[in-house]
Amino acid sequence: TTFPHTIPATNLGSPLLLLLSVTAAACWSTPLSFQVSNSLRIRGGSFPSYSSSFSERVIMGEVVKVTYWAGRGKCEPLRCILAAANVKFENEWITGREQMLALVSSGKLAYEQVPLVEVDGLNLIQTIPTTIYLAQKYGFYPEDVKDQWVTNAAVAAAADARGPLVMFPFSEQDKTTADLDAPSGLWSRYAPKWESMLDDSKSTFLVGQKPMVGDIYVFEVLDFYRHVYGPEAFLEKMKAFPKLLGLHDAVLELGYLKAWRDEERKKLYLDWPDYKVTVLKSLGRM
Repeated sequence: TTFPHTIPATNLGSPLLLLLSVTAAACWSTPLSFQVSNSLRIRGGSFPSYSSSFSERVIMGEVVKVTYWAGRGKCEPLRCILAAANVKFENEWITGREQMLALVSSGKLAYEQVPLVEVDGLNLIQTIPTTIYLAQKYGFYPEDVKDQWVTNAAVAAAADARGPLVMFPFSEQDKTTADLDAPSGLWSRYAPKWESMLDDSKSTFLVGQKPMVGDIYVFEVLDFYRHVYGPEAFLEKMKAFPKLLGLHDAVLELGYLKAWRDEERKKLYLDWPDYKVTVLKSLGRM
């Protein structure tokens, strides 16, 4: 979905849902220089377990650049893929209206949307195609066409399931909770299905014995819930889904994903009220 340069405040609800939920995030940029904070510089490769501090694991290599606001939104699954693949990435934060307009003027956004991932000389936009590109590039995509379908369906389902969480900063928590607990929500529709799939797969993962991008997407939804509601509420919910909790814990051990969650993200992201204000101001709605 593409947004006009000026969006009436009365249209905030529906366009913002299209912007930040599961379909596409539209955005603009500014003539000001980007404000870049705390790059992550980790090489690609296997998935070792680390015991050293995060800073000790930083090494040189190709930098992937990710442009989005300093929060989860539609971008977090992409960051999780990169962290799980042990790939370094540099966050380029959107902080203001002029910056967004400049980003559009730069020609990097084919459909004037973010998140933007710059890799291999390409400017990748549209979250799902970018997801598949990164999954194929970093070994999180199956070769068998049937397994690809299962993986793609899991990605799409997780993108649907995280919709209420994406909208959390812009709505009341009671509404978010109700949406997640609804018959069509995370805990009634999606989590039971994923638990059943894991039971059928006889594996820690949804497809085969290796983690795929569908597993990372499912992990990210669960992690999003944990981020919003806290570890205790998360573990209480997961009592009904032991295999799904096992998937969550296994994916968390990939690459430097645990360090991203527990160390870096806490230092980088805005709190929810500030994130809301930054997004709305950069979209010209405040």
